[in-house]
Amino acid sequence: MTGEFVRFEHGDTTKAEGNRLNLYPSLSLPMEANYGYLTPKLGWHYTQYDLDRNPDAPQTLSKTRSLPLFSVDGGLIMEREWHWRGKPYTLTLEPRLYYLA
Repeated sequence: MTGEFVRFEHGDTTKAEGNRLNLYPSLSLPMEANYGYLTPKLGWHYTQYDLDRNPDAPQTLSKTRSLPLFSVDGGLIMEREWHWRGKPYTLTLEPRLYYLA
C-alpha cells in the first residue's frame, strides 16, 4: 500500500487550492527461478481532489478518480560461457516482457 496526502496553496487567487489524496493498494505474486521470473500484480489507483478554490470551474470543487490496474512482468535469463583469446567470458541475454492494463 502506498499513499500520499498533499495540501497545495498559492498566493495567487487565479490558481486552484486544496487537498489531494492518492492511494495505491496492490497485491503481487513474484515467482523466481534460476532461468527467469514472472510477477503478476493487481492494484487499484484512487485519487481524490477537494478544492477550496477552483477559478477554472467554480462549480467543480471535488473530483475523484478510481482506476483498477493489472500488470505482468516476466523475463528470461540466458547465459553461456565463451572463450576468446584464451580468456573465459560469460555472455548474457535477458529479454523482458512487461504488460500493463
